[in-house]
Amino acid sequence: MAPFTSWALSLTAVSAAVCTSSATATLPAKDTLAKDDVCATEGNCALHALQARSAKGQLQQQQQQEQEQQQDKEQEQEEMKEKKQKADDEAAEEDTYVWTHEQASKQLGATEYSEEQWSDMYHELGGMVNEQCPHYVAYFWPKLSFFSQEVIRRVEYLPEDMDEATQKDLQHFTRDMAYLACTWSLDPRKDNPVPGFANVTGEYMKMIRLQPDSSLDTPLLPNGLAQNTSKLMTTDACLFWTSSLFCDLGYMARDYQGDVHDEQPEDLCWSTIKMPPYGFTLFGMSLMDGMPKMTADQVGQEFSRPEYLKCQEKGLDEQEVRNICPISGHYPAGMFGLDWGVPPPVGSERRKQVNTCNKKLGNPDFTGLTSAQVHVANEGDDIDLLKPYVGPLLNATEGMERRQYFESLPREEAEKLMKQQQEQVVKALASAMGGKQNIDITQIVHMAFEQR
Repeated sequence: MAPFTSWALSLTAVSAAVCTSSATATLPAKDTLAKDDVCATEGNCALHALQARSAKGQLQQQQQQEQEQQQDKEQEQEEMKEKKQKADDEAAEEDTYVWTHEQASKQLGATEYSEEQWSDMYHELGGMVNEQCPHYVAYFWPKLSFFSQEVIRRVEYLPEDMDEATQKDLQHFTRDMAYLACTWSLDPRKDNPVPGFANVTGEYMKMIRLQPDSSLDTPLLPNGLAQNTSKLMTTDACLFWTSSLFCDLGYMARDYQGDVHDEQPEDLCWSTIKMPPYGFTLFGMSLMDGMPKMTADQVGQEFSRPEYLKCQEKGLDEQEVRNICPISGHYPAGMFGLDWGVPPPVGSERRKQVNTCNKKLGNPDFTGLTSAQVHVANEGDDIDLLKPYVGPLLNATEGMERRQYFESLPREEAEKLMKQQQEQVVKALASAMGGKQNIDITQIVHMAFEQR
């Protein structure tokens, strides 16, 4: 008899004995067969035992496989976590979002002398400006949204390894867009207090948007505006701030706009909504000629602008606007004892977008305060959007000489000079207001320069 057959018969006999014995021990003799159908009818108690053992083995094998699969899954998740952490660490090392103290100081025109002698003034004035920034962004959001998106669509079109000449053209275009965003009278909204400017501005903005992504040429402003150049004046500080934050503002604006777009490229939604019923108000005074100051019951409404929802999918998020002010966290935290805004998280898509955009623009090196202080559309130097060119109101040499003179003075004498200049500005304010509760900021600038 073959060994396997002998082994099988022996196993069958033993299993039958064990099965019968077990059944007999627990049940009455006449009930034993009824309780074990396999043993009773077919005498295959051994087969039943083998089947049970096989099922148990299969279950254990399945459980072991599931356990191994779970271990593999956990190991894979851990490896992915480590890989992501490594990528984040490498991104943090290469991250250029927060500019250095030296870069920030260069942008602000701060020297070692000024930082040592005037750090308290930087802190005091900086805090004041920082507080007004969110209100400014909310009031002029339509312009900031439009011009910032015009910048980033051209930035995205260009490669990171663009040649120097192309980058210079991109920077010049960006500077033009900053000027247009900063010049308050160039607002396409209805009720623009400057007669005729709303329609002209709206048509001009359409011209810019109809240009292809590859175009870095800014159309000239209509010649009719040359008759009112006093309304085409803006500050150097605004151009610096806007040029520095176009990437941040552009991606925020694109996110807010969502799927809300003009039906036709030649349409401009922002020209169909009204301006707020008050001018941009600072220290209780409207800085916009022909518009009243904000009243007490209107304070706090800057971020609640339901009319914006006609032109974008989302409303302004006050906290996000405050995060982007005053410089969206691009300066080191605590510099001059100030808060510089909240940057996007390291590794986030927004942060990567802004980093890439600023790299292409050449920020922060290409932007910064200049000695010009004030810009007009037809200066023909930095800004050349209107002809004939008349040159800058304050040339660079004169501005540098003033600065060097100011920094050469002992603090006591410098403060006395500052006080005299402040009195001139206050005098210009009083004259411009004429007892009214609103003023024209361009009048103040003109008067201040006349008295310099």
